[in-house]
Amino acid sequence: MKNSKFWLHILLAILSLAGALCVAPVMLIAPELQKVVNENFGLPADHMEVAEALHPAAGPFVAADDDPQRNHARELARLDRAALFVEGDQKPFLAQWPVSIQQTGDCTSFALAHAIRDRICVQVAAGRRQKVVEPFPPYLYGAARRSVGAPHIPCGKNGSHPSYAVIALKKYGFITKEEAGQPYSGSLADRWGCSGPPSELMQLGKTRTGDYHRCLTADDVCRAICNGYPCLWGTSFRPAAYVERDGREVTSRVGSWAHAMEIVGYDGTCSTDPDRQYFLVRNSHPPTDHPEPLGDEPDSSFWITRKQLEADLKAPNSRTPPSGEVYAISDVSGFPADNIDWSSLDRLIKD
Repeated sequence: MKNSKFWLHILLAILSLAGALCVAPVMLIAPELQKVVNENFGLPADHMEVAEALHPAAGPFVAADDDPQRNHARELARLDRAALFVEGDQKPFLAQWPVSIQQTGDCTSFALAHAIRDRICVQVAAGRRQKVVEPFPPYLYGAARRSVGAPHIPCGKNGSHPSYAVIALKKYGFITKEEAGQPYSGSLADRWGCSGPPSELMQLGKTRTGDYHRCLTADDVCRAICNGYPCLWGTSFRPAAYVERDGREVTSRVGSWAHAMEIVGYDGTCSTDPDRQYFLVRNSHPPTDHPEPLGDEPDSSFWITRKQLEADLKAPNSRTPPSGEVYAISDVSGFPADNIDWSSLDRLIKD
């Protein structure tokens, strides 16, 4: 009996220690995100079903001038850095774009607007003469909710499907905030999300249409990024636990949420291990929702591993249903390749 009590005390001590160890990692979760474990920021619950219905088995992403046999896995492509070489109304030369913060459930339109803008920056950095404009998220939000798909999301309910948003980009294009004639607000997004954008703006947007390609694997996303195309990512992946690795803040999935963000960079130079190859994600939340970047990454951004993204998209031959959908975004029809030496740009910035 004494031996039994002795081992019982040992077992309780072990359980107490295990409990303490289980609690400790939770403290690594960003405090600002602990209250939004299952919050929906504007991604409909049926987004994957709609994506599968509208954009089933798309072929691999291949830019027009890219060698389809080329392996981009060990390359570096920081598309966010293209912004350093352009000027905007609120962005000086050699500075990143200021953080854009959503005020309602319009995360999909923010992710798409960021991707269009960053794609234009890439073209300017590649030497093309083109004015850099900032797409107006409420227009993208209203066009996706009211001009594409059926049944429409009812007024008073937030959110838009990424699969509808990319179709709207191809059919109805985008407008700039200057053309909208008013500043962004969540209330304006909600109004246009209910009624649709004004008809005169819809006609204007049709003169500036873009394109998309659904990326079914992390390799597709890598190829798109390395050819200069940012991506729209709709996912339940909730970034909350961070660790310093390879000179960056790398996040892990903790719980889930319904959200859309932009994938704007890739770095495969650290290793051949997919757990040490990284995608850079830009969010539309305040900078305080994520750790401060360790390098020159934009505020409100973070890194995920290639392995994590592959799991989110469902690896080939996997029986696990996907929780995320990704679209490569072009501001014009088609996907021409841009010849930018991102590694040289990286060395220039570090020097």
